[in-house]
Amino acid sequence: MLLVFSCAVHGQGTKGNLDHQLKTENVEVSVAMPDGVRLWGCLTRPVDSNSAHKYPALLMFDPYSVKCDGQIPGWQYFAAHGYVASYFHVRGTGLSEGTLPEREYSEQEIKDAISLIKWLSKQPWSSGAVGMYGHSWSGFNALQVAMRRPAALKTIVAQVATENLYHEGERFTDGIFHFDSWNAYADLLITTPEPADPMSVKTLEERFDQPPWTLIYSHHARDDDFWRRNIRVDNNPRGIAIPIMMIGGWYDGYRSAIYRALSHLQVPMKAIIGPWNHRLDNPAPLADLDGQTLRWWDYWLKGKPTGVLKDPQLVAYMRRPYVPSPFPGAIPGEWRAVKSWPPDNLITHRLYLGSDGALSADTSKAGSDLLRYVPSAGIEVGTWWGDPMPDQRPADAYSLVYESTPLADELQILGVPRAMLSGSASAPHANWFVRLSDVAPDGTVTLVTGGALN
Repeated sequence: MLLVFSCAVHGQGTKGNLDHQLKTENVEVSVAMPDGVRLWGCLTRPVDSNSAHKYPALLMFDPYSVKCDGQIPGWQYFAAHGYVASYFHVRGTGLSEGTLPEREYSEQEIKDAISLIKWLSKQPWSSGAVGMYGHSWSGFNALQVAMRRPAALKTIVAQVATENLYHEGERFTDGIFHFDSWNAYADLLITTPEPADPMSVKTLEERFDQPPWTLIYSHHARDDDFWRRNIRVDNNPRGIAIPIMMIGGWYDGYRSAIYRALSHLQVPMKAIIGPWNHRLDNPAPLADLDGQTLRWWDYWLKGKPTGVLKDPQLVAYMRRPYVPSPFPGAIPGEWRAVKSWPPDNLITHRLYLGSDGALSADTSKAGSDLLRYVPSAGIEVGTWWGDPMPDQRPADAYSLVYESTPLADELQILGVPRAMLSGSASAPHANWFVRLSDVAPDGTVTLVTGGALN
């Protein structure tokens, strides 16, 4: 096996078993915000004849307009175990009133979430404790709401989410303008569940009287205050003051947020990283993420002795070599527990690029390499740092490639590899892409990770 280092220049997990300790029901609600706008929500709650019972509340908040039909991931499971799980549509989306926000995670959205947390904590059935739960968008805003420190919010669980809105978001990934089908969808965001009519004149007028979000974001191509740099945990390690659980996947573009949180946050934290894509449902092996989340909720929202404080701070799936494919099915490897980050046995290796194409500890071979720019090269890397990728050899053919000698022993990598380049381009604008890959004895190249620089 070899390690290959190449750079080029270019212009959920499985649900826990439902033992149905409690019967549940779905109830639609409409909650007024301080300005009078009403937000639509769905409560999945225990059916209990004893009105004296009090339950903690969970909040998920996004614009994806999921219906109140029991299909919200994990909601039936958490309700069956004694929680009132709520899901709300962001104002201006789905069945919520109001005008569509001018951006993702707008100031109004964050304020509305804080109002919903207060409302949930004051209901007759409520114990007063609220946890915020999110996947992707709702994970993004959960992190940001936690930084506002609403009194009733006791903990959050953020899945496949990041607080670095510029470098890791879907607009300017690595500082490079990014546009794909999701961005087009967001620009046309008129998601309204049946039986409401998403093509009503009122909906279309409100949506098309506003500029598309991509146009708004295009005016902020640099990492300026628009991107809320102050919420990044490496810039503001004391921003979050409540316990936090994070779940991510090696094939998700937001995975580095877990590393930053482990390295900088000063609160009780637990993290799980598996061999999964953004949906956390592929590739295998999957995991009982709902069950692990419930243990977290039970400790911080109910005070049950579930032992989460004795758990390792990080549980990560260490991948072993596999044949690269966009649809690998299952990734070989094993789960590893890290008591606290950084692990005691962490060793940093420094390797140098050699002018002869070598990647080694030898610093004596100085020189330079020239790469001809081919605009069509690199599709094998994908459109973001997520999802399993195919064999990287076609991309390597148009890249500068630096390879180690064959590895005599197994090399395990856990952390964030850093690439330091000294380069120049004949064009006024260049985007540098770097990939770290695993080379099999037969020459097959499997992408391990990568990064880019505008």
